[in-house]
Amino acid sequence: MSLRANAKYVAFPKFQRFLPLNDDKTVPSVTRILGGAGPFDFSGAADPSAVPMTFKTDNGAEVEIDIDVATGYGAVDESAVTVDELFAAIMAEAPTNITASKDATTNRIKIALTVPGTAVYLQVYGEAALIAMFGQGYGVKFVKSDTGQSFNVTPTMKESEELSIQDGNGKETSIITDSYKKGDTMEFVDTSIDNALKAMITGGVYNATTKQYDDPHSESTKSYFMVESYYALYNRGENHEADFAGYVKEAYYKVSGQVGGANHDRNINPITYSLTAVNYIDELGVLHGSKYEKELTVTEYEALNLETV
Repeated sequence: MSLRANAKYVAFPKFQRFLPLNDDKTVPSVTRILGGAGPFDFSGAADPSAVPMTFKTDNGAEVEIDIDVATGYGAVDESAVTVDELFAAIMAEAPTNITASKDATTNRIKIALTVPGTAVYLQVYGEAALIAMFGQGYGVKFVKSDTGQSFNVTPTMKESEELSIQDGNGKETSIITDSYKKGDTMEFVDTSIDNALKAMITGGVYNATTKQYDDPHSESTKSYFMVESYYALYNRGENHEADFAGYVKEAYYKVSGQVGGANHDRNINPITYSLTAVNYIDELGVLHGSKYEKELTVTEYEALNLETV
């Protein structure tokens, strides 16, 4: 229960961002961004001797390197580049504060900050990252939206049950089992079109160069991602819209989704995404609830630099 004197009130959604999970479906971090286990087919790259990979830490500038996996250099066969050959090719370009290696547990290609404390976020994308299955082939890159209309959440519960038995005298003994939360279902309504977001959520394919989006089909691989949603907070009484008292951050660890039907009529037509979050087991085997929620001051929110990270 809140006392009105210090109560805060949650208002409209301000910002959403989506990040593909690692290829092993764990949450990426600055110490552990995992791609695939290989081998990787680079033969279709525009130039196998210079395949671009981009790194971005926090809201810093993008840093692009060109990886050489052409036959006779870092790889024996550019159509079947191994994890060892790939991380050697990445390290040959000496990217600043970036270490590429083979993950000792999963044998997947791994990217990490050499000095982890220098940034909160690390993103890895570009043609080489997609081929190497970083972000399940979408790259580990935030897809951002400040055009959302609503973000509605409904908990998914395992309901309690009554287990009972009756004896010969008609007396009943019963047990009421505990209910527990299994996850959440969400409906995100966005007022603008974003085919990169649509591809990541549905498992479809989007070509940023040609601007073509292709729907997933029966043999497409489902994609998984994390979601952060931010809401404005206000104090009691009368407020101007700019009188923010803070913000609420909700973060969902492991989410899948699909896009709803489309209306094309004489109107501005929003797009609806149906999302499902489940309880999450991290790489250490620790079980987490489907989401966490955190209250932020205005200063803390602005320091996140959501639009430029």
